[in-house]
Amino acid sequence: MKRNNPTVSIIIPIYNAEKYVTQTLDCVCHQTYKDLEIICVLDGPPDNSAAVTKKYAKLDKRIIVLEQPRNMGMSVARNLGVKKSRGEFIHFMDSDDLIDMEFYEKLVDAITTADADVAVCDIIHERLPSRGLFSSEKIISSNSQDKYDHLSLSSPTANSACRYMFRRSFWLRNKIEFPEHLRSIEDAATTMPAIMKTNRVVQVPGATYIYKNRPSSIMTKKDKEFAKTRNKNTEIAKQIKLDTMAEYGIINKKPHIMKQIKYRDPLLNRVVLKKVYYSDDRIFIYLFGIRILKIG
Repeated sequence: MKRNNPTVSIIIPIYNAEKYVTQTLDCVCHQTYKDLEIICVLDGPPDNSAAVTKKYAKLDKRIIVLEQPRNMGMSVARNLGVKKSRGEFIHFMDSDDLIDMEFYEKLVDAITTADADVAVCDIIHERLPSRGLFSSEKIISSNSQDKYDHLSLSSPTANSACRYMFRRSFWLRNKIEFPEHLRSIEDAATTMPAIMKTNRVVQVPGATYIYKNRPSSIMTKKDKEFAKTRNKNTEIAKQIKLDTMAEYGIINKKPHIMKQIKYRDPLLNRVVLKKVYYSDDRIFIYLFGIRILKIG
């Protein structure tokens, strides 16, 4: 008798992703792990994303298409996806990102073996490779401080909900939701408090999520009013993070400090911006976004 594998519900909000959603759905549909529920939430896309997604749904019965009446934001789309999900595990994926072909097979095996609430993947940041997060071995953490240290939760990349696969029962039991009023920083306001509530987390080396960085994404939007709102929301998210650290007695042993220094370049004969990034006992120096020196 064939043993039924646990189902993974993959929740993908889709907005303005016509050029990218094809490769994302290809990555998901061709996974070596087949017990998937692929929930695509159409968040009022103004382009041809809806048609592309519906075409895929006709070809793969595992794809469920939900439609929102208008663009309501990623938080609303994700929360709707969770409500409609039926899998034992849930994973949030962006509509322009990629994963390796054995991604869910590796995560399911690790989370079930460790009896953990969360499995943590490696993550590649396409535009800023130095922000990638990787684990060289399987690490299981249950202590709050260990979770913070081992998962590098002081790093901005660690905020991404796409880095984690959660047990759905854990998510529902703790009544976790993405804040629908904090657009663009919903992950930063949600991830750390959720991680701290877990029984244990398991890091899974080799399960790789590739974070793409497209010009039209919400994180690269240039609108001044939106930028002002995002900055305000970022401060709220920072405070949530500090409050969580205080609640669980977490000490930031590995501070990440970014300083911006203006100086006159003798070759270009003009003022340029240099970024110096301090991490623990190492110093990284960036010029025009490119890391040019590492000390320590």
